[in-house]
Amino acid sequence: MNNNFSDNIKIIRKEHNLSQEQLAEELGVSRQAISKWESGAAYPEMDKIITICKKYNCNIDDLLHSDIKEVKGEEETKKNINNYIEGFFQFVTDSVNMFIRMKFWSKMKFLFEQFVIALILMIGGKIIYGILTTIMSHSLLGMIPVSIYSRIESFFEAIYILIAFVVAVVVMVRIFKNRYLEYYEEVVEEQKEEKTSRTAKNDNAKITFKEESKIVVRNSKDSDYHLLRGLFKIFLFFVKLAVLQIEIGLCIALVFVGIGLSLSFLVSKTGIFFLGCFFGCLSSGIALAAVIILLFNFVFNRKSNKKLIIWSFVGSILVIGISIGMVMIGSLQFELVDEVKNPKTDEYVIEMNDSLLLRDRENIEYIPEERENIRIEYVVDEHLTTNYTLNNDNVIQLYSYTENEWAYMKNILKDLNNKRIYSNRDYETIRVYASAANLEKLHNNQTAYYDEQQRREEEMNALREELEETKRELEETKIELDAKNQELELETEE
Repeated sequence: MNNNFSDNIKIIRKEHNLSQEQLAEELGVSRQAISKWESGAAYPEMDKIITICKKYNCNIDDLLHSDIKEVKGEEETKKNINNYIEGFFQFVTDSVNMFIRMKFWSKMKFLFEQFVIALILMIGGKIIYGILTTIMSHSLLGMIPVSIYSRIESFFEAIYILIAFVVAVVVMVRIFKNRYLEYYEEVVEEQKEEKTSRTAKNDNAKITFKEESKIVVRNSKDSDYHLLRGLFKIFLFFVKLAVLQIEIGLCIALVFVGIGLSLSFLVSKTGIFFLGCFFGCLSSGIALAAVIILLFNFVFNRKSNKKLIIWSFVGSILVIGISIGMVMIGSLQFELVDEVKNPKTDEYVIEMNDSLLLRDRENIEYIPEERENIRIEYVVDEHLTTNYTLNNDNVIQLYSYTENEWAYMKNILKDLNNKRIYSNRDYETIRVYASAANLEKLHNNQTAYYDEQQRREEEMNALREELEETKRELEETKIELDAKNQELELETEE
């Protein structure tokens, strides 16, 4: 006999809240004997071991050779698992029996209620998922590469769907049990008691039921108002979540309106146009603030001064309309200029060769001029910077860009304050000077180049279609092989 018995006897005594004297009294031995057993100095006789096993529900082999705490833990785990399984099957059995015994209209009402609850949970889950994805996209996760972000989003979506499904099932089962199953159990118990009492009254003739009677689950005494009120509260909760998301967007819009209000002072010299911009931004901010306050009070169940909010909103809308009119009146005082404000000409000279060509542009003028090389004049507005590239295919690509954005914006604001609008700020034209032979060669090279590009594109499209067709054929072949493989496996099993 090893030391497991001394440890196990201690565990048994402590689990039953017994002192050594109390355990000794129950087993008919002295306290010193219990002390020696627990210290391992002595061991009980076989009849005492059998008494311990019977009295405290344990196995002799477990008592002497195993860790009885682990054994009991395993037994308790198995017992709990069995209880869960039995409870699940009992729940399914009771649910089926209840549905069979329900009257027709009770069944229709039950199915409709379950459909409404599932629909509300689905809509709520969609709203919550939309809010969470919006938060994710506007957080630091939105700054990571798209490929990594898409994988994170897919993983998050899978986890969310799993959690949402489990929560929805738990909620629906809980509502179903509270509203129907528990009431059904009460009805069944009442019928059993009634049947027992009727049987007791008829000693000579036993009453039998050939068929169980139909029952009404959730009778008229149990009002539907409580369920409807609960469903409305759930629906209202999800509505508030959606409103809260809208309110966040309105707060962001309010920030931009404030920025616009500040920027309106940059055109303060335009007179009525500036006043229209200023009061338009100010009234838009007041209208947004009124809506934000109203929605905030709705979400957090706070009282609103509706009269003040409504008048503020209506007044702001009126001022916005007046502001739009002021902007339109102020715009009539502006002078629209079609010509280029300050054009500049950049010149490039490029050596001619047999494969040289200029990428096609709408604003190119070809001018014959006796010269061996090619001279290009690039005319643009003064705020633009020009340049060109010559790639390995001898294709000349001309382009322009704004080098100093701040200076460009300052020029626009300056012109606005002077009530002048230049419509050709992005004006550009290209003049190409070359001999007639070189101009014809440029044109022929350009035509051949674009014909080649079109031919390559057609070849690529044909190759894509061929690959798609090959892919479809391979998929069909795979399906056929899978079917044959399944047939062979069935034949092998037989």
